[in-house]
Amino acid sequence: MPAHPRRLDHVQRHRPGRAGHHRARRRGLFSQAEAMLGLLRASGLPDPQVAVAFDVLSLYVTAYAVEANAVRSGQFSEAEIAERTRQLGQYMAALPPDRFPALLALGPLLGSGDRFAAALDLIIAGIEALAARASEISQSQ
Repeated sequence: MPAHPRRLDHVQRHRPGRAGHHRARRRGLFSQAEAMLGLLRASGLPDPQVAVAFDVLSLYVTAYAVEANAVRSGQFSEAEIAERTRQLGQYMAALPPDRFPALLALGPLLGSGDRFAAALDLIIAGIEALAARASEISQSQ
């Protein structure tokens, strides 16, 4: 099976001879991680929840970037995405309503709007709620 062209390009750009590049990039990533962890710890979350929040935020932002890059890179055209969305909508509309009431009710909303900002708001609201709960528990002890 031939290598995927994007994978081959990635391998060629990140070959071992570019170790200095990797060290500098890692330092930058570690600095960003340290800043995010510091902010999460300042929220009052216990460290185990800070670690989970950091992981969730990192994974979400990375997944969103991968999806956005697939469109920007030309891997999927806007027309292809529109056609796939239309096909999925048709398929979902044909599902039995007694078996899939939530999917049918929420189907038009799934994947619509500014998902990135809405999801971050949801994650941050959860972090705030957990931090408030942790603060209440520590004050009552």
